[in-house]
Amino acid sequence: MKITAGQTLITQSTSSV
Repeated sequence: MKITAGQTLITQSTSSV
């Protein structure tokens, strides 16, 4: 299960909101 840096950034952003 590999995730790209972009996906991690988006996931972190959505989690913050």
